[in-house]
Amino acid sequence: MGATRIDLAWAASTDNGTIAGYRVRRGGVELATVQGTTYSDATVQPSTTYTYDVVAVDAAGNVSAPSAPVSATTPAAPTTLTVPVADDTYVASDRPTTTYGSAVRVTADNQPRRHVLLRFVVAGTGGRAVRSVKLRLYCVDNSPVGGAFHRVTDTTWREGTVTWNTAPVASATTLATLGSVVVGNWYEVDVTQAVAGDGAVAFLIDSTSNNGADYRSKEANPAQAAQLVVTLQ
Repeated sequence: MGATRIDLAWAASTDNGTIAGYRVRRGGVELATVQGTTYSDATVQPSTTYTYDVVAVDAAGNVSAPSAPVSATTPAAPTTLTVPVADDTYVASDRPTTTYGSAVRVTADNQPRRHVLLRFVVAGTGGRAVRSVKLRLYCVDNSPVGGAFHRVTDTTWREGTVTWNTAPVASATTLATLGSVVVGNWYEVDVTQAVAGDGAVAFLIDSTSNNGADYRSKEANPAQAAQLVVTLQ
């Protein structure tokens, strides 16, 4: 069962003849006639209770008494949270003590090496399970490589003070990768495994390309800054 589907199953009827099928009813109104003993109702709405019964029909058209009614309540539809980036910056290997927290774009490049750092604070899950999480970025510079995304467990850094020398260590595991990116487009990657619920979460983006990818920062335009789209059960 889901927010928009209820699955039904029942025991087969017996008769001195042949059972031709079953009429599935919801609230006393026939939905369908099936030959098997299962049916999926995909016309239901979230957060709603429905009552069903089944009537058997034999080959001669004789109809049985309705089965005992059963009720089911669909769960609420998934809820989506859009979480704006709290800190966005990059760090540069050729300027290891420089901060870029006020930059209007963040860059992932291989020559010189530049790593994007993003930090989000997820709130509002209400203890519900996380179904999926997408990290979205708006591209402002073409690149054949959009970058590789890694989780950063240290979320104490801030964009105004972090440098190449003080940058947190990212996980060696790659959560996702982006191929070619083009100016003026939104791109998203799946980072579901990095988010379990409310709390701070951070990411590092690096690149293998000497033609780095640039993304809009919140200092340039908050509406086009990085965001997490969190879908809850």
